[in-house]
Amino acid sequence: MLAIGANPDAGDLADRALSHEQVEAVSPRTITDLVHAIEADQIHNLTDLNRFTQTSGRLHLIAGEQDPDVSESLTAEEYISVRDVADRFYPITLTDCGTGVTHPAMKGILENAQQLVVASGWAVTGAKRAERTLTWLHQAHNGAYAELARNAVVVLTDTGTTSKAIDRDQIVETLGSLCRAVHVVPFDPAVAKGDLVRLPDLTPQTRQAYLEVGATIIDAL
Repeated sequence: MLAIGANPDAGDLADRALSHEQVEAVSPRTITDLVHAIEADQIHNLTDLNRFTQTSGRLHLIAGEQDPDVSESLTAEEYISVRDVADRFYPITLTDCGTGVTHPAMKGILENAQQLVVASGWAVTGAKRAERTLTWLHQAHNGAYAELARNAVVVLTDTGTTSKAIDRDQIVETLGSLCRAVHVVPFDPAVAKGDLVRLPDLTPQTRQAYLEVGATIIDAL
């Protein structure tokens, strides 16, 4: 399985999978470097591709660009070229996106996606952004992404700072009307710290929640 960091906002995929310290020490090649290699016709086999990947357990990943000026320039065509190469060697590819569904690269991401996962939390602002994202997907480009929206999975992660005044049932009901499933991940200090996530460090409840998220995703594939 391969994960691609395509977040234009200096995403933390590599930090979460490898730890920030390791990423800084290794200074991995990024998706930008891979795009340049593809344009130069330098990727012919898995060994060539592995020069641009990092490994965390059985997960391989391509680190996202950390320079915002560069990452913002990723185009739909460049993302598709990366996906085309990845699909030659990996049966499943995950893509970590930014929050802007109208970013130029998102056209290539959405057109090649089979399953969407919308990450959010209990805060009203976060829930509203998730609702707007799903609504936009239902309506954009004459409904071209409506099936993706209907089949999407929403994951609500408890950060431990949510006001008790929040109507959680209403959030689940509203988002659930726009997608296939809504999953809730309980608060977990090992996730909330914002760095490396190690499965052995998670509580049994969190591991179970992620297992159920994974099962729901696989059901659609």
